[in-house]
Amino acid sequence: MYVLGGPNGAGKTIFFADFIAKSGIAVEQVNADTLQAQHPHLSGFELTALAAARIDELRRQRASFFIETNLATEANYNLAGV
Repeated sequence: MYVLGGPNGAGKTIFFADFIAKSGIAVEQVNADTLQAQHPHLSGFELTALAAARIDELRRQRASFFIETNLATEANYNLAGV
């Protein structure tokens, strides 16, 4: 699991895209903003639950994945497994 933390607006999403392009690593990004674009009818709470479920699934599969967070709340730490 790759965890990228930083304040809102710090460029985490841009960094991820650049990192993937340059590293050639094939890794899934679990991102509520991306999920929102795919599921615009879901609430923020539902998107968070969807992201958490995907993270749990990837952990069970022992797959590599990437999350970004501002670590602003305890829930963010729990989601990141910190």
